[in-house]
Amino acid sequence: MAQKTSGEFEKEFMDGLKGSTGKDLAAWLDIVDGLGTKKRNEVIERLKADHGFNHMQASLLAGIH
Repeated sequence: MAQKTSGEFEKEFMDGLKGSTGKDLAAWLDIVDGLGTKKRNEVIERLKADHGFNHMQASLLAGIH
């Protein structure tokens, strides 16, 4: 079985955001903008604590942002 590339995994995550969270990527990028921090680790922790993302999801979203 072939493993997904990081690009495929990231695209799958972005495409599934609306279905799994009710918000599309643009809405999540606006939320990240409003967190009041640009530090990656702080963004990840806030996404996990405030929005219920797991570490991998929060890290992907922070990286996309």
